[in-house]
Amino acid sequence: MRRRDCLGSIALGAAATFGGVMTGCRSGPSSASREKSLVRVASVLTVHAAPLHLAEELGYFEQAGLKVEIHHANSDTEPIPLLATGQMDVAMGALTPAFVNTVAKGRHLRIVGSRLIASPTCGATGTLYGNRNVFPTGLSDLRLLKGKRVAVTSATALSAFCLDMILATAGLSVQDVNLVSLHQQESIAALIAGKLDAMVVSQFDNDLAVMSPVVVKGIGLSGVLPNFQIGYLMFGPSLLEGDPRIGTSFLAAYLRGVVDFMAGKTPKFLDDYARSSRLDPEKLRQGCHDWFTKDGKIDPANVGRLIDWMVARGFCPQKLDAAQLIDTRFVDAIESRKRAQAVI
Repeated sequence: MRRRDCLGSIALGAAATFGGVMTGCRSGPSSASREKSLVRVASVLTVHAAPLHLAEELGYFEQAGLKVEIHHANSDTEPIPLLATGQMDVAMGALTPAFVNTVAKGRHLRIVGSRLIASPTCGATGTLYGNRNVFPTGLSDLRLLKGKRVAVTSATALSAFCLDMILATAGLSVQDVNLVSLHQQESIAALIAGKLDAMVVSQFDNDLAVMSPVVVKGIGLSGVLPNFQIGYLMFGPSLLEGDPRIGTSFLAAYLRGVVDFMAGKTPKFLDDYARSSRLDPEKLRQGCHDWFTKDGKIDPANVGRLIDWMVARGFCPQKLDAAQLIDTRFVDAIESRKRAQAVI
């Protein structure tokens, strides 16, 4: 769905849907209470959305009594205002200053589950790439980056955090490079053309060094902070303040999709995404998927580290504790359910 169509449909139906979900949750055993609860989910269009689509295609949400609408966002920041105003119920993406600052203003948004990690075994998120003509001996000596043109998606994006963490291993920071903000596809084209010296990918489904002989691969976030949580599920007030069984059911169904995807099942979405992105669908299906978290458990230390970075860089004027951004009720409920089933 195109973004303007998505936002238009949300704007027209937001108030009625929002109220309908809440009323249905709280009513007694009437016909209204048996209606499926609508959950609107915003997710950036990448291969990382595959488990969400798989859960939908396999009927896990329907089995849980949910009707899920998936809306594709252009960035991790884009859904936050919609989440805060109840026009979206769930957002899937990286933790951003926009989210932290919205919570600091008193809006009821919370991280409810982890989603992605910087896996040492696969994935290119947070990986540094350079132009081979600029770095003919490779990127093992990060001090060579000093003064070079290095692109990230934006100064506040996950790719900028990854660059900071990578540079810190060499005693450098983003102040030591010529930071350039570009959309990822523009950065890739500029890097290959020699108009950039280096870049950090945010979310990319292939190894850029394999795609072009002009590109040399450097260290990724997983080499600095292995298994660091880089993606989360976030709930807005509709799920946080409504019947907790709806949020728990959504999260449990989504995690079923994660387990199945990591076990080798793939949704039709993946083939459609591959075609639209000019990627090899077979490689996407057979590729390593170890960057997902199966249980959704949140590491508060990871959240705290991201907040500290945002505050240090001046993106968040108010420092919050990680606990102020996290709600574990839903993950805890799933764990309790599993323990109860194990006893039975």
